[in-house]
Amino acid sequence: MKIFAKLIGGFAIVAAVCALVGGIGWYGIYHTREGLQTIAHKSLPSVEAVGLMMEGMNGLKSAERTLMISSLSTADRKHEIKNLGKRMNVVEEGMDKFEALDKDVEEQKFFSELKQAFAAWDSEHHKLVGFVEKVELDNVGSLEAVLTGRKLDHVKWVSQLENSVARQEKFTGQLNPELCGLGKFLKGYTTDDQTFMAMLKSFDGPHHRLHQLGETINTKMVEGDYAKAGVIISSQVRPTLAEIESLFNKGLDYVKADITDLELAKKIGFGSGRSAFSAVDKSLDRLMASVIEHSESVTMSAEADASRSQTMALVAVVFGVIAAMVIGFFMARSFAAPMRATVAMLKELEMGHLSARLNLKRQDEIGEMSKTLDDFADNLQKETVTILKGLAAGDVSYSIVPRDENDEIRNSLKTLGDDLNQVLSQIQTSGEQINSGASQVSDGAQVLSEGATQSAASLEEITSSMGELSSRTRDNADNAQQANTLSTEAMDAAQKGSNQMQQMVAAMDDISASGQSISKIIKVIDEIAFQTNLLALNAAVEAARAGQHGKGFAVVAEEVRNLAARSAKAAQETAELIEGSVQKTENGANIAKHTAEALEEIVSGITKTSDLVSEIAASSNEQAQGIGQINQGLEQIDQVTQSNTASAEESAAAAEEWSGQAMELQRLLQQFKLRSDAGFTRAPATQPEKISRKAPVANAGWAAAEQLSASAPEIALDDNEFGKY
Repeated sequence: MKIFAKLIGGFAIVAAVCALVGGIGWYGIYHTREGLQTIAHKSLPSVEAVGLMMEGMNGLKSAERTLMISSLSTADRKHEIKNLGKRMNVVEEGMDKFEALDKDVEEQKFFSELKQAFAAWDSEHHKLVGFVEKVELDNVGSLEAVLTGRKLDHVKWVSQLENSVARQEKFTGQLNPELCGLGKFLKGYTTDDQTFMAMLKSFDGPHHRLHQLGETINTKMVEGDYAKAGVIISSQVRPTLAEIESLFNKGLDYVKADITDLELAKKIGFGSGRSAFSAVDKSLDRLMASVIEHSESVTMSAEADASRSQTMALVAVVFGVIAAMVIGFFMARSFAAPMRATVAMLKELEMGHLSARLNLKRQDEIGEMSKTLDDFADNLQKETVTILKGLAAGDVSYSIVPRDENDEIRNSLKTLGDDLNQVLSQIQTSGEQINSGASQVSDGAQVLSEGATQSAASLEEITSSMGELSSRTRDNADNAQQANTLSTEAMDAAQKGSNQMQQMVAAMDDISASGQSISKIIKVIDEIAFQTNLLALNAAVEAARAGQHGKGFAVVAEEVRNLAARSAKAAQETAELIEGSVQKTENGANIAKHTAEALEEIVSGITKTSDLVSEIAASSNEQAQGIGQINQGLEQIDQVTQSNTASAEESAAAAEEWSGQAMELQRLLQQFKLRSDAGFTRAPATQPEKISRKAPVANAGWAAAEQLSASAPEIALDDNEFGKY
């Protein structure tokens, strides 16, 4: 039997067991669902409806009791009346829901009794609400006591006022109408009953007038007019008090009417209303007990059905589990042993052990898999391993035919054989080319070594000449530097002399200016002497006119005249000397100016000379540095040439070694056995061109490079081929 048929049969048995378990479960769920539907669609709604009626009735009872509180405000009482309507709606909603449900005989009986009791209670309830709605005053219970107290307060007040007048004493009672008990009550009390508020408003006139009369009486008492005070008491105070008492009586009558309505409501609430409510409450309890009893019976029936279904489902599940385990055991035993043998063989194959075989004699898919795996191991051992052993021995002449284009193993072995035959054939040909190229490289290396030796000798001579030239250039640079230094010092000295000459010219100009100033001063002195002489002549003339009395003054005038003459003469001589000095100073200043101009020309020339010498010194230094760098470059070239010479000798030795290794490679490649029909041709080995040892080194190098370039394409292998093998 095939594995497919076995699996289908086993799963069919398991499916039949599952269908049995499912059918038993469906049967139990069906009967359980009927009980749940009865509970959900009748029992629970009935309980919910009766619960709503109980909740609403309790709310109505609580609201009734709240309405009968005498200290309740008008707003709160109206609010509770509105709540009565909401709670009545809840009761009616519950009754409507219960009315719409299916009911047994007992439930129908209790529900009818409930409706009759509710109708009786509802009648009493409406009477109670009618009395409560007439009460419109806030805190009506305490309002009567407040009004009675305020009335007695004013009777006592008037009595105390009369006693004060009788004793002829000042009245000490409260005279401010706003601060007495009635004034505070009138000011603070508010209610929605506008009629009662109008009554309270009528107190304002007589109440204020009564307190003003008290003030008037006190004034008369202070004045000593006791008779007038007594007249006011009898004629005004007592009539005003009577008017206030009349207002109090009217207000008390209004309050007592509300109190009477509230008492009537209480009489109903705690009398006939309570009895009617008790009847409704008992009916609700009986109805709730009946509903709960019916719900419990339905629940017990559903639980019994569920218990039976559970037992049957458990038996079916146990039977199904046992059947599934038996079927699974036999099927697992049928599949496990061949699979373990297959896994063991695959592990042997993974380790490279190709001798294991399954040899299973089965007519199902596992038998076919066993035969295919045994055939695979035979082909692997007889064909693939044989070829690999031949490759290990160096035999690449095998041939293999792939089964199809997707046969990766045989296609890979075929490609490997073709590529190895081609590569080894090319390697043998390239080995001959390498041997020939090695001989050419060896000859070229010898010629290169000789040329490098000659180049090294020539470089040594050039380096020696450049060293001597560098030494002489360095001496010239040093001499030019010394000349530059001396020229700079001479320029600094000439510049200093030019500066001092400029200072001397400035000093001569200052002396000339001072001489001109002194000449002006001498002229002033000469003018003073002339004026003094004139004054002396005038004084002499006046002294002569004075006669005997002017003789003394004439002597003084004569002396002054003599002094003026001497001053004029001295000033003239000084002016002549200063003019000579000024002329000589001007001549000296002109000479100094010409000298300064000459010094400036000398400084300019020395500056140009110093600049030229500096440029010569800089150029000499640069030449010396350049020659030094050339000398260093020649030394480096000499070192490289020496290194090239050594490398050329080493290359020659390596080329000889290369030639020997090429011969050894050719010997090793001849050990491989290739197919005779590979279709590959061997390129003929070219004879190396003899290189003249007398040719220049460059020509020898180019010849060697050309030989290597010509042989390179024949011995080059693709990187992918090396990576593949």
